[in-house]
Amino acid sequence: MNLHTTESNSNGAGTALASNVSDRAGAKNELSTREKKNRSLPGHETKPSTKAVTAEDASVETKIDETVVSDLESKLELEPVTDQERDENSSKSDSELEQFEALPPKNAEDISIDKTQENTSQSSPIPRFLPELTKDQLLGRLQKEAGALFFHDQHGNPFGWIPIAEGTQQNGCLPLGSKAFQARLMQYAEANFKISSKTKGIKIIKEVIETMKLLAFKEPEKELANRHRSHDNEITIDLGDSNWSQLTVTSDGYKTEQQSVPLFFRPKHMKALPEPMSGGDPFELFKYIQVESEEDKLLILAWVTSALNTDVPSPILTLTGTQGSAKTTMSQRLRDLTDPSKTPVLGDLERSNLFLTFQHHAVPCFENVAKFSRSEADMFCRAVTGNGVERRKLFTNSDQVLFSFRRPIIINGIDTPSTRSDFLDRCIVINCRRVKSFRPIKELDQEFQKARPRLFGALLDLLVMTLKQMAETPSSGEFRMADFAHFGRSLAAALGKSPEQFDKAYRLNIRNQDKEALDATPMTIALKVFATRHPETRPWKGSAQELLGELQSSAKSLGDSNVLSDLPKSARWLSSRLGELVTALATEGIIIDRLPRTSVSRGWKVYISKESDKERRAKMTPDELINDELEQRDLFQEADGDDAEPS
Repeated sequence: MNLHTTESNSNGAGTALASNVSDRAGAKNELSTREKKNRSLPGHETKPSTKAVTAEDASVETKIDETVVSDLESKLELEPVTDQERDENSSKSDSELEQFEALPPKNAEDISIDKTQENTSQSSPIPRFLPELTKDQLLGRLQKEAGALFFHDQHGNPFGWIPIAEGTQQNGCLPLGSKAFQARLMQYAEANFKISSKTKGIKIIKEVIETMKLLAFKEPEKELANRHRSHDNEITIDLGDSNWSQLTVTSDGYKTEQQSVPLFFRPKHMKALPEPMSGGDPFELFKYIQVESEEDKLLILAWVTSALNTDVPSPILTLTGTQGSAKTTMSQRLRDLTDPSKTPVLGDLERSNLFLTFQHHAVPCFENVAKFSRSEADMFCRAVTGNGVERRKLFTNSDQVLFSFRRPIIINGIDTPSTRSDFLDRCIVINCRRVKSFRPIKELDQEFQKARPRLFGALLDLLVMTLKQMAETPSSGEFRMADFAHFGRSLAAALGKSPEQFDKAYRLNIRNQDKEALDATPMTIALKVFATRHPETRPWKGSAQELLGELQSSAKSLGDSNVLSDLPKSARWLSSRLGELVTALATEGIIIDRLPRTSVSRGWKVYISKESDKERRAKMTPDELINDELEQRDLFQEADGDDAEPS
């Protein structure tokens, strides 16, 4: 009985299923007929399907939202769906819903996975739309949105000033023709544009740079400095870090800030200065460099502090001494506190093109210098005072470029490289003693680098106090480097010392180097012998040729072959050599003056004075001091000519 009932139910279900499939097939055929009718309508073309239609497919295709169907029917002018068709579709949907509810529920692990996938899809950022990179798009965005500037500096070099990435303010200046600028521009382009190929991107970048060069020369010139600049009693120092930070120093203090306008250019060799730590002791510096006398320590502090202030012409710091006297170590330490570089000391190669070396190094340091030629000594004097040098621009026939610079310079060697008076007047000579005990250089460097922020901060504190004292400290008017002497007197006052202590230290240093210059020149022995026979009341007067004859006679009377061989071979060369020694000879009381020019020649006057040059100048008025300085400077200028023999 039960079996019969089961079979009957089974047969009934089979009949119902067959009827349902038949109804679905009929609905499918009816839909196909409608589709054929609608193919004739404009814009309603259906691609033929290659997939076989099953009963399940027919069931899925009937699940169409009634609203969407009605909308499509109205737009495509299809035949409306009848009530019977809607009832059939509704019953099919109910059947499918019952089948879905009969499925077993998901376990907790499956639900956790689904939620994780949902959260991941919601948190993933929507990719930003980037426009295609073009020349006009890149150039326009740089100028309008990024605030880029294109200009040329005081030497006619085109520069660009753009942010390194969107949203940052790292506004460093780079030459438009440099690889560094091309790399920065490519970095900006990759962050803001879609680049289809690397080759195309590089081509566009190069085209944009050429356009930038044209724009740079349409803009006004901007003066760029190397590491240090001074303007209106305000000192600005480029720290050289990746953020393009700068220090601003005034008599009120100093502060670190980010560069907001282009002020500096950076050579490739430049390294960063440390972030300063205020409150240190400037005399701690002498734990890391070997300086013995208190006078020399005062001169070193004045020099290294003035090196940060381009308003003050700093003398050439000349470090002399034998091997093992730590001259190179001192040179590197001082440069690390003023202008750190990947090439801390320079050799003969950098001396072959001095005006470019001075241009690229804010504090150039030359190592193991033996002797300067006349032209080299003259170039160093120009670099101290800030005079310009005119040179032809590369790859041009007529374009001239004026190189102007004022540099604090370090030189080290066994002896002073030049005995010319104009060179020595611009020098501070520090004699370094041989180190008694040596320590590993790595150990010393680690200690110094650890102390460098504190030392740099102490020098900045001293600079601030010196700037305050300069308005209250008078100048002595005694020294040729008058600005540096005034700065040194103010620095001594800032350290709690008297300005006269600096005068004493500076005067002693000049006297020692004059004495060394005379001792290094055998010709001065003949000059001393000759001058002692002619006091100020009975000076010798005559031509340069006659003076050369007198000196030759004095040298022969001494019987010293070195003195005789050191004498110039011509009158013009004698004038040139005397010009190099005139200041040093004056400190010994030997006075050499030129007489007014006559129709035949210009004579000389030589005598020995009872009073020293210092005592003689002390009696002069300020106007007389200025005139005497000018006469000393131009005394032997006419003697320098193309036929003068080399010194």
